[in-house]
Amino acid sequence: MKRKIQNMYESNRRMLKRLLCGLLVSAMVCGQTVPAWATSKAEKEKQEAQKKLEEANKKAQDAEGKKSAAQNQVSKLTSDLTALLSDIKVLETDMANKEAEIKQAELDYAAAKKDEEKQYASMKKRIQYMYEKGDTEYLDIFLQVKNMSDLLNKAEYVEGIYTYDRDMLITYQETKQKVADYKSNLEEDKAEMEVMELEYKEQQSALETLISTKKKEVSNFDSQLAQAKQDAAVFAQTVAKKNEEIRKAKEEEARKKAAEEARKKAEEEARK
Repeated sequence: MKRKIQNMYESNRRMLKRLLCGLLVSAMVCGQTVPAWATSKAEKEKQEAQKKLEEANKKAQDAEGKKSAAQNQVSKLTSDLTALLSDIKVLETDMANKEAEIKQAELDYAAAKKDEEKQYASMKKRIQYMYEKGDTEYLDIFLQVKNMSDLLNKAEYVEGIYTYDRDMLITYQETKQKVADYKSNLEEDKAEMEVMELEYKEQQSALETLISTKKKEVSNFDSQLAQAKQDAAVFAQTVAKKNEEIRKAKEEEARKKAAEEARKKAEEEARK
């Protein structure tokens, strides 16, 4: 009778042990929150996010490089524009000086022309006077000579009057022509300067347009850079999230494996 009671007790103990082991294994298995297949899925999503993160970082680097290059171009173009504006300023000063020289040449020409006209009128008046007098005045001069030497002096005097008038007229004419040539040269110089100024203005306009375009490029690259950084931040967060999911999935797989081993061990123990 005692032996029978002991066998019943041992049998109940084993059944209770099996039940407890079963409950323990069930509790370990039921505690799983992430399915086993989630690891491969999370890995794939992580790789996709990592690839997009690398692409976003490359876009950010490209935008940064292009922005830097555009900024350097803006700096150089601005420097070129500054130098050009300085040249235009110098040219405008030279043109103002040239205009003043032209005005002075006009005054000099007017004066030379007036001297020429005055000399011509004086010479014409003297010739007219001699013609009207029939050269009797000069004849009286020769009649008053005392000797040959005096005669030569008188002749040289009359000849000198003609020579002086002629030479003075030629001098005034040459002076007037020189002033006219000088004025013409000044006007040619000014015309060339005006062409240069027009070319400089066209260069200025082209540089200003190019600078404006490059500044817009810099602004555009700023936008691209900001967007790339924003995308990179999002993909980085996705990678971090998937890393966490993978970590949890691996922990769960390890926990499931331990539970399976515990179940087998419990079954073995229960069979003993």
